[in-house]
Amino acid sequence: MNYFQEIDFPNFDQSHKELIEYFNIVHPDITTVVDFFSFPSFEKFLSICPTTNAGFKEMGLNLKGVFMITVLPDTNSNIHIDGSPHPCRLQWPIINSHSVETLWYNIDPSYQIREMLPNGVEYISYKTGDYVPVARKNITGPTVIRVEEPHAIRRLSDINSDFPRIAFSFAFDESLEDFLK
Repeated sequence: MNYFQEIDFPNFDQSHKELIEYFNIVHPDITTVVDFFSFPSFEKFLSICPTTNAGFKEMGLNLKGVFMITVLPDTNSNIHIDGSPHPCRLQWPIINSHSVETLWYNIDPSYQIREMLPNGVEYISYKTGDYVPVARKNITGPTVIRVEEPHAIRRLSDINSDFPRIAFSFAFDESLEDFLK
């Protein structure tokens, strides 16, 4: 099973520039970014990132949603499965991509801990254990990743200036699983 696949994105340089501009408009002061997950305005994204959205369309993808993942110097990620109807998402880091890696695990489902988040989404984590990763990736560019498989992030740096690590995560009407074949 492939857990991730980097992709060649159409007009990457301009799209990456738009994503950074979008982030800077949404968060003009980077020190105020404190939430691990945030859901910036979809309409604002479409207006500021037309080349990025056109790239998705060129790939045959209709953008359904975007959220931002922030890893701070003290962030610790437990092994989890994303509460999403999408088995795969496209993750695109824009700041400090070198500071974090994603790890995937093969864990018996009997070790799951299921809880309902306040927004009504089920969150699945795993009991603490000595699990061995089956795959790992330092995501440095647009990459399709499996989010329905147990995974976690691991900091690769203890240097505060290597954080925050900011990435956008995109969901589409279409499945991204074909990118992982």
